Amino acid sequence: MPTALIIAILLGLLYSKGLGVPLDERKAATLFKRACLSTPGHPMDPDGCANLGAFFQRGKGGLARDDSRAVALFSRACDRGSATGCANLGFMLATGRGALPDDARALELYRKSCEAGAAIGCSNLGSRYDKGDGVPKDQTRAVELFRKSCRGGSPTGCSNLGLKHELGEGVQKDLGQAAELYRRACEGDSPLGCSNLGFLYLRGRGVPADRAKAKLLLDRGCQGGDEWACGRLSELSNLR
Repeated sequence: MPTALIIAILLGLLYSKGLGVPLDERKAATLFKRACLSTPGHPMDPDGCANLGAFFQRGKGGLARDDSRAVALFSRACDRGSATGCANLGFMLATGRGALPDDARALELYRKSCEAGAAIGCSNLGSRYDKGDGVPKDQTRAVELFRKSCRGGSPTGCSNLGLKHELGEGVQKDLGQAAELYRRACEGDSPLGCSNLGFLYLRGRGVPADRAKAKLLLDRGCQGGDEWACGRLSELSNLR
């Protein structure tokens, strides 16, 4: 891969998260477009297309939300070897966003992407085993996949693994470990990770009870789109 494409993708990721540089999603989108563009002597980079697709999926970087465009980019990325592109395409097919629903294909893509090292693919596949959705229900297998996902850097995987430790499903119950995994997920911007950690602080489960910290974490989860956290915040505000 040309050095310029590698630099474009890395810079795009930094600008998209504000890591070491000012947060600038528009600049990130421009860099991802450059990496995804194929020109004579400069082949496209599939991960650049996957990242650009994610921006269209969420309407970020000044781009209007466009699920059909996101599916096309994820498909292009997946066909050219992007594990993340395959995982994201699987999600779109599973939910029927931007394409006709195809659950069997989605499951195949989750498995393919997980085997290729996409942490979010492992998390999505783990959720299938957790619920018995399209595969036999297997809590132990779900935990294995969530653990692989978390170790691979997926905040969602860490949050899911934390829940298994909290409930003692497929793994020994360990509230302290659950809190640590939720913390890792929250630091990675997982709304559910923040919400679940906030609930532990509210109840003093695995961590010292801390109502103020609980409210901050629940608010962060709510701001991230977790309606359950919004409900808990409303209940807290009504308590004297």
